[in-house]
Amino acid sequence: MGTCIIHFNQIEIINKKSDNAHSDSDWMIVHWFTNSGLKQSHTFPLINTAGSTFLNSGQLLQPFSLQMSCADSELVTVVFQIVNLGSFDAGQQAAAVTQIAQKGAEAFAAVYLKAVQLVVANSGLPLANVFADGIDKLTPVIIDSVGAAFEDVITPVISELADFFAGIFGRPNCNGDVLHDVAIFKPSQPWPPLSMSKVYTASALSGCGSPAKTAVQLTLERWLDAVPLFPPGPAPKIETSPGIGITADAWLGTWAEDPYTATPRLIVRISRSLAASGTYKAEVDEYIDRRFDIKFEVEKDLLTPKEKMVLPLVGDDVFGTLRPWITGTFTRPKLLPILVQSTRDDADATTALAESLLPQMTYVPDEKGIVAASHVRTSVSFRLEWGPPIDPPHPEPPVGGAQIGPSRFELQPDYDFTGLLGHEMVPIFDLSEFGVYLGLYSFKHNGKVIGYGVRYMRNETWSFTRADVMLVKWNPLG
Repeated sequence: MGTCIIHFNQIEIINKKSDNAHSDSDWMIVHWFTNSGLKQSHTFPLINTAGSTFLNSGQLLQPFSLQMSCADSELVTVVFQIVNLGSFDAGQQAAAVTQIAQKGAEAFAAVYLKAVQLVVANSGLPLANVFADGIDKLTPVIIDSVGAAFEDVITPVISELADFFAGIFGRPNCNGDVLHDVAIFKPSQPWPPLSMSKVYTASALSGCGSPAKTAVQLTLERWLDAVPLFPPGPAPKIETSPGIGITADAWLGTWAEDPYTATPRLIVRISRSLAASGTYKAEVDEYIDRRFDIKFEVEKDLLTPKEKMVLPLVGDDVFGTLRPWITGTFTRPKLLPILVQSTRDDADATTALAESLLPQMTYVPDEKGIVAASHVRTSVSFRLEWGPPIDPPHPEPPVGGAQIGPSRFELQPDYDFTGLLGHEMVPIFDLSEFGVYLGLYSFKHNGKVIGYGVRYMRNETWSFTRADVMLVKWNPLG
């Protein structure tokens, strides 16, 4: 059995639903439908990154993923809703969300069945074929029908609970819908995983501040129960091509050198910037040496892709490592001179070493006519001298605990380099002030795009060797 997964990568509360005097308490309600109808439901409170259920404007919620087993041939529909129940006491919220979820499950199951019957009646397709040949006709009907159910059934239920609350306690009611939407998994789709971003604005109730406004980034992913196999024979030729002409949204998500490793050496996160429309944000965690928790980190916002920059052709992966401690930071040794010093004292003999190193010694005959050294002592010493550094340090400021060294990836201006041997034109996200470039690539089989990749390139620093690694979408198990 395969698996359908919905990842809520990031949820930001731009404006909470409650007024300034109160915080939100948001609950997630999710219903899963397949060809046969309602399959399962989830309800749980949402938590911010500080671990609290008391939510306010400007906060980020902890990311989470939900999944359900499904056959490859099944159409899977996910109906999700976030509802604020902050005007209820904590003990009342669980009961209220259970009532809302139960009413929603009944309503959505009914409209799901009606949508199927409507397509059967208007298309002439038998029921058995609707979830195959009639998918393109069925999905928009499901989306419209579920949207109507929210307006006709779910919103009145929430209002009814709110009126009851206001009547009992006499306080303004800020409960209500924060956002709702529908996600569709077509049979054996999506491939590759589909990421999307959306800003939701909810309706406002009197006395509760501004309408709730929420930014959501999510990814739909499907693991097939039948792993697709290539036919017998030579391995298929997969081409790595520059992603020229492809929207940068194709590279949204989290990337690593291995899609399933629990401890990647390289993690690159690309998301839409919340600071300016049409721009992106890139975050890098490069674990140079996990044994000592040595990591190179970079973050840059307000990025726009640069097209047609000249890079070396893709080769084997090169991971950054720690450079030897003496490299580039110490001076080089010069000659090792030997120093000979002589002093006069009461010695009346000399050694062979002294005779060879100090031929100018004075000799006097004694009364017996024997020649001997008089009052001379010789000593030998060594001194190690140092010269200037071989590679003097560069004046760049520290980045990630290291200084940027000589560039290993020299980007060229935007003009035709098709004749340049060993290079190609590639769109990039430019983080050159950190010595980092993110190349954007696609993987093709028989000319058809079957996936995407992010090439991570980092210049050599005084602490780390250079890195050049092709990354794929990260989907760790567990």
